[in-house]
Amino acid sequence: MVDRIRVLHIDPEPESAALIAERFERADDIVVEVVSDAEEGLDRIASAAFDCVVSEYALPDRTGIELLDRVREDHSDLPFVIYTGEGSEAIASDAFAAGATDYLPKDAGTDRHERLVDGIRKAVERTRSEERSAADDRLRALFDNAPNSVIEGEIVDGGDTHRIRAVNSAFEETFGYEATDVVGSDIADVIIPPDRMDEHRTVRSRIAEGEPILGEAVCETADGEREFLVSAIPWGTDEDGADGWYVWHTDITDRKRRANAIEELHSATGALVEASTAESVAQIAADALRDVLDLPFNGVHLYDESEDGLVPVAWTSETEEIVGAPPTFTPGQGIAGRTYEAGEPRVYADIAEETEPYNPNTPIRSQMALPLSDHGVLLVGSPERDAFDDLDVSMARTLAEHATAVLHRIEREHVLEELQDRTQRLMRASTTEEIADIAVETASETLGAQLSGVHLVGDGGRRLELLAHADFVESSFDELPVYERGVEDDPAGAVVWDAFDGGEPRHIDDIRTHDRLAEETPSRSVIVHPLDDHGVFIVSSTEPNAFDEPDETFVEILATAVTAALNRVEHEQELRRRNEQLDEFAGLISHDLRNPLNVAQGRISLAREETDSDHLDPAASAVDRALSLLEESLAVARRGHDEGDLEPVELASAISECWMHTDTAEAELVVETDRTVRADPSRLKQLFENLIGNAVKHAGEDCRITVGDVPGGFYVADDGPGIPDDERETAFEPGYTTDDASTGYGLYIVREIANAHGWEIDVVDGGDGGARFEVTGVDTVEN
Repeated sequence: MVDRIRVLHIDPEPESAALIAERFERADDIVVEVVSDAEEGLDRIASAAFDCVVSEYALPDRTGIELLDRVREDHSDLPFVIYTGEGSEAIASDAFAAGATDYLPKDAGTDRHERLVDGIRKAVERTRSEERSAADDRLRALFDNAPNSVIEGEIVDGGDTHRIRAVNSAFEETFGYEATDVVGSDIADVIIPPDRMDEHRTVRSRIAEGEPILGEAVCETADGEREFLVSAIPWGTDEDGADGWYVWHTDITDRKRRANAIEELHSATGALVEASTAESVAQIAADALRDVLDLPFNGVHLYDESEDGLVPVAWTSETEEIVGAPPTFTPGQGIAGRTYEAGEPRVYADIAEETEPYNPNTPIRSQMALPLSDHGVLLVGSPERDAFDDLDVSMARTLAEHATAVLHRIEREHVLEELQDRTQRLMRASTTEEIADIAVETASETLGAQLSGVHLVGDGGRRLELLAHADFVESSFDELPVYERGVEDDPAGAVVWDAFDGGEPRHIDDIRTHDRLAEETPSRSVIVHPLDDHGVFIVSSTEPNAFDEPDETFVEILATAVTAALNRVEHEQELRRRNEQLDEFAGLISHDLRNPLNVAQGRISLAREETDSDHLDPAASAVDRALSLLEESLAVARRGHDEGDLEPVELASAISECWMHTDTAEAELVVETDRTVRADPSRLKQLFENLIGNAVKHAGEDCRITVGDVPGGFYVADDGPGIPDDERETAFEPGYTTDDASTGYGLYIVREIANAHGWEIDVVDGGDGGARFEVTGVDTVEN
């Protein structure tokens, strides 16, 4: 069956819209809907699912690009094609810059309709491929974290071999085989009993043809034969069959019941993998307990730090009918709170026998309380005594483990998003104090590290002084901690200095295992991370074992970002200091040299009125040259290696503007580029002006100057005599010139501008025999 493509076509011209619709209808795989303006198009996009939008540029109520901007606010990946009768390079450039998938003028040749259809197909397939890739990533997460045995295999040798590629840890526990012993073997040689081979050959043949399998099977384990519920799903299927498969094995104790429940539970856990919020995970789990496991009286409580309690997030209507709206529990309160604190499942045949029931009058008798790690707790109840058998408990625990794995994943994603946001803030911070505050705030809010602080080196390297700290630090220490180098009776300082001097982080899970440290600090667990030669970042908590391996990675990334930000600020401060010195020096030079030269210029002018000496013109030229040298030297000194503010600049526009403002005599300009680069517009124009002036001066007033593209940059070439090979190394040095009337600073300024942008500039032979200046390492902006 063809997977049809739904296209929304927005065109105010009925005839044009009808023609395009007719062309689309000829394609078996495309269904088109036509509207005439942007607002109607937005309404349809909001109310229906489309695979692609094709829009005219000139719309009655806005332009196609303005419509694209609006669509991108809610649909960042929806393919969007500008197909217009008012096309131009500028519109095309704006369209792609705004995120258009494609751009096609309506007069783009006789095959324009075929090109449009082909472009739509490719764009939609690309989007669908990315969605399939994301689904594959979620499947891999499900594979790694699945509580049941999963085997991944590949079909090779023309289908004769079904080779095991990977197994999860649950497989090793269930079958008793090490992964290293089975990976690379045919699955039949590992888990299929000899008397089951005929049945297995039939099954593997069906899988190879791309058919999913669900059924029961007897498999060989290290402890003998056991019965399993087997779910096999082929992957990489096409008309030739499958490339491989995934197989889930679930040990069967109650065959009939589990056979009916497992497929639905699998679907529920698949929905869990798709969940993007903790609340949706809770709701899916509650629904699955009721609908799949026939356990209708249940609810999920998630821990809310702001309330320091287990807040009800999802529960069934059946639960509310017999107990009302679920309450919020504090850690340690009732069965839910104690289960959360202990981190161990609890099953009660009759909670009336519980010594400290939360509500002695509750109609609930049997209860399961399943912890969801530090995220919360899942509660399952029944008004009947001793209502849960081993299968109920096993399946509910399986669902809880799936939910916990997904909650871990969502938490990590949130932490990474927070880290990305804080890293961007670090890169924008302008002072060391701001950087330190962001680091401490991030550790406190994201990791719950209430005793965190940033200490920077001071007093000539003899002290690590506290620059920023979490709020809880001040109330936890009699005096804010400062670490002096070489203090003998300071075990905490010794740990901190050891991390700083060694350049390696220190992680202590429980400070109470270090007797002397326990006497010095209220911390229970700590990570001390060096910040290069700047100082240390101390991430600390009042709880033992507060930081796991992902937390260590988080601190590593955050500390790296903090170090980079401190390096940047330090560099910027040094640059400001040096620039201030340069500005002061330039001001002195400007005042001390320009005044005498201006006086000399005036005296020469007066002398011309009194005498007609042949010496006056050379003297005037020398003074003019000195003033030019002074101005260009000051320009270089003041701008230095400052790249300025970078923004997209069209090379063709910049060179044309420079051409109009430069004395080009009879020279001819040829522009062979439509490239856009990121540059400081003013400095880029200064670069072009100097290269144009250099060409006109040395290649002749009637020369031809060409600007074009090279890989990673652009070139400016002339058809003059060029620069000799032995002078190309010195051509960019200050003072280099072959013209006595030139200052020799033009190419030097060009090189300084290139260096300030991080570019490379070289001079080579031009195609017309002249000089060709190639600028590379340029950050280009793709259309």
